[in-house]
Amino acid sequence: MLARHSGVFALTLGLILATSGLFFAFDCPFLASHLTLAIPIIAAVLFFFVISCLLQTSFRDPGILPRATPSEAADLEKRIDSMGSSTYRPPARTMEVVINKYVVKLKYCYTCKMFRPPRTSHCSVCDNCVGSQRDGFLATLKTTPASVLELVICFFSVWSILGLSGFHTYLVASNLTTNEDIKGSWSNKRGSEFANPYSHKSILTNCCAVLCGPFHPSLIDRRGFIQPDMGTPSSPKSEIPSLGAKTDSSMEDACQDFAISCTA
Repeated sequence: MLARHSGVFALTLGLILATSGLFFAFDCPFLASHLTLAIPIIAAVLFFFVISCLLQTSFRDPGILPRATPSEAADLEKRIDSMGSSTYRPPARTMEVVINKYVVKLKYCYTCKMFRPPRTSHCSVCDNCVGSQRDGFLATLKTTPASVLELVICFFSVWSILGLSGFHTYLVASNLTTNEDIKGSWSNKRGSEFANPYSHKSILTNCCAVLCGPFHPSLIDRRGFIQPDMGTPSSPKSEIPSLGAKTDSSMEDACQDFAISCTA
């Protein structure tokens, strides 16, 4: 699940543990004895919350879609070719589905050999379709000099954290993906033909749907093995876990099922 970013995960985890360790070792005893015991307790709860979110984000399946099998890809190619006309232009590789009375175009992925389901994009990383007490402050710095290092790290981190938190809060409230917002896929005007078909027209409902909605079951087999692609030179057998295990249903049926679930 980490793709090629295992080093980034280790660095992030190390920074969190190091800065949190300094805070709990030097600041918490002072704050607990001079202010209130609630501060270390809240800090501990937030620490476990951050670590839990990091581990879930790093090791949970983000929604990888298995690639089409050779037979499915060949069948889809035949259907695409049959859609073409007698002109020299090749047929358009798009498919339209209706979601909440809006027509959404599905793009064809030439790498995975399938039409991408709604709100799916191809990831370039994993190569798959897939948030004042001045005196007391100075006294704290004198008692715990390590706080200076924490302040420097927090000062330069708070701006990116606040900006990222605000941006993802906006995405959750609007029921948008990062890719959709950057590309401007949907219009913010009410009643527009290109309005977001996935929005529930309510900030509270969007937040509940995104934060409390169910997780879809994973479609990949993490214990499988990569099978060599048909028509490519043979390569040594690899024991890398496969991301290509498929269910029996075709990707077109899966797209239609996804569209129906979005309207529910």
